[in-house]
Amino acid sequence: MTSQLLDGPCRRSPHRQVRTERVPQDVNALLGETRLPPGTRTLSCTPRSRDRGEPELVRWRKNYTRRTEWFVEHHLMISNFRSVLELALRRTPGVDLLSWDQSQESWLRVPVVGERTRFLRVAPDARFSLRQAGQVRHFFLEMDGSTEEHARLLLKFQGYWWYLQSPAYLQAHAIPRRVNVLFVTTGQQRMLNMMKTLRELRKPNRADHGGKDLFWFCVEGDYDLGRPNPLLRPIWRASTLSGAQGSFLTPD
Repeated sequence: MTSQLLDGPCRRSPHRQVRTERVPQDVNALLGETRLPPGTRTLSCTPRSRDRGEPELVRWRKNYTRRTEWFVEHHLMISNFRSVLELALRRTPGVDLLSWDQSQESWLRVPVVGERTRFLRVAPDARFSLRQAGQVRHFFLEMDGSTEEHARLLLKFQGYWWYLQSPAYLQAHAIPRRVNVLFVTTGQQRMLNMMKTLRELRKPNRADHGGKDLFWFCVEGDYDLGRPNPLLRPIWRASTLSGAQGSFLTPD
């Protein structure tokens, strides 16, 4: 080990300052076999006042830290769903997970038919397929942490609406109706609001297939690692069906 890890004057940043200090000799006793040579300098993350030798509060930009929290929470919701799904399938003979994709390869660029063709981006959190009794059903997963603005939610509904009628989708699926767009959110009222938004959405066109009944909603608390089976059962609600609930295992 080198005798100096960091030497020189304290380096400053707009949000915190980093200082160096010598390691007390009694720290070696806490490190056991790993001993630092006397005089070794280490980094200290406790900033000090410029005028006094007292620690001062580190002020991080709140919008940055909150954005990180949203990112972590969102990915934890996706990981939890995948784990619960795997556990539920292990307890359900005859149903197999054929594919799972949460990479950017699952993102879609969807043409919107009109006087001028425009495009919407559809970026599902995951795309997966299940097989039961020789029949394959496809799913798009959207995890909602109650942070989605109303305008973005409308664009998601419209994007999926157009994609499920696009030639790209029809050519890739022998039975177009064997598909659902799943929205998992954090609370009952949020789910009801999302369902109302979809219900009140003006249909972009007269669809021969697809439509609002292919969008299913549930609350994340409806399932967990200790109770995985409900994920495959009738916990899913469609905005167009009053009180009716759908299941992954319900045949067409």
